[in-house]
Formats: sequence, structure tokens, C-alpha cells
Amino acid sequence: MSREIWILRHGHRRDYEPGWHKHPRFNENFRDPPLSKYGFELAKKGALEFVKKSKAVKEKKIKFIYCSPYTRCIQTAIEMIKAVKKEIKYDIKLIIVYNLGESGWFARYEDFNVKDGKIQLNKELIDSKMKPDYLKKKYKSYIHKFIGSDIKDVTYDKELQTMLKTIISIENKEKKSFVIVGHLDTIRIAYRYFYNDKKIPDWVSGGPDHCNIMMGFS
Repeated sequence: MSREIWILRHGHRRDYEPGWHKHPRFNENFRDPPLSKYGFELAKKGALEFVKKSKAVKEKKIKFIYCSPYTRCIQTAIEMIKAVKKEIKYDIKLIIVYNLGESGWFARYEDFNVKDGKIQLNKELIDSKMKPDYLKKKYKSYIHKFIGSDIKDVTYDKELQTMLKTIISIENKEKKSFVIVGHLDTIRIAYRYFYNDKKIPDWVSGGPDHCNIMMGFS
């Protein structure tokens, strides 16, 4: 059997629905919305579809899910782990990779100042609830290890380049089949990389209605 590589975008986010500004997580770190109720439904549905379609899972040859440290990505990945445990009776573990995380460029307009001709973010891109110590305690039974511990504030092009290098690094180092759970840009980059720069279709680059997109390569 050839190696399988699965790339997923997280499920539908809580901030895509009304009332996000009243959610406790909004005041802590508005860049890190969890999944919405609909997002969990999508994640569970996608997880069962993954189990159904992956020959590598059925043969228990996938050991790790490489995952962005954002809550929505971890929650999506855990639904996959639960589905595999229930349906196939074995454990897949998470590897949290900070370079798979978005830099926060999409939300900066809400939380920055201008001082001495320079942009200053009012908060760090990630907070204590996205750091390894907290994640290790909260998701202890799911996490295998961490790669990195922070997300740098970089320009959008550098963010994309970092994500691409990270995907290539995982592909080169991981000899077995594996899964990556990330963001919109994760699947856009993966599509162009694995399909040799073909035009990105709407179902890959779409907005909230295209959350939980899953792509498989072998």
C-alpha cells in the first residue's frame, strides 16, 4: 500500500455565528475561537468519512495527526482520534506543530495601535491557553509531543512560506501515512504543492461554508 497523506481544515468556527463577542474565549483571545456546535457536527461527520475512506487507518498504519495549536484545529483532530478509537479500536496521537498555526493577520485590524509610525499588537498572537504547558494538561491523553512553542507575528507571505516548509518537512520525515489538521491556508498550500500548482478550486479556497474540507493524497 502506498503512503496516505490526509490534509484537513478545521470545522466551522464559533466566531462565524452571532454572539461570539459574548463568549468567554473572545475576551481571552479572539483569534482562537473554538468550534461552533455546527463545527462539531462537521468534525464528527468528517472523522467518520476519514475512517471509511482511509485504508491506512483500517490497517492501523497511521500513528500521528500533525495539528495547529489553535483550539478549533485540536477539537477537529480529536474527533478523528475518537472515531478511529471507536471504529478501528486503536489510538492515534496528536503532534502539535506551532508552525502550522495562522499568524493572526486575519484579525489584526481589531486589536492594534499605531505608535511612532509602527504597528503594535495589543496582545500576543497566542495566550497561555495555547502554550504547551496548558495544552499538555488539558489534552494529556491525546498529545504525543510538541514541535515549537510559539507563533511569530510575520507578514502573510512569510506565514505561507513557513507553512509550506513545515508541510514539506513533515512529508519528508514521516515515513508512514499521516494526517495534518490546519487552516484554510494549510489546505490551499497543500493542494498546490501536491497537485503541482494547479488552479485552486472554489471548494478548497471557500469561506465558512467550506470548513472541514478534507483531502487525501497517496
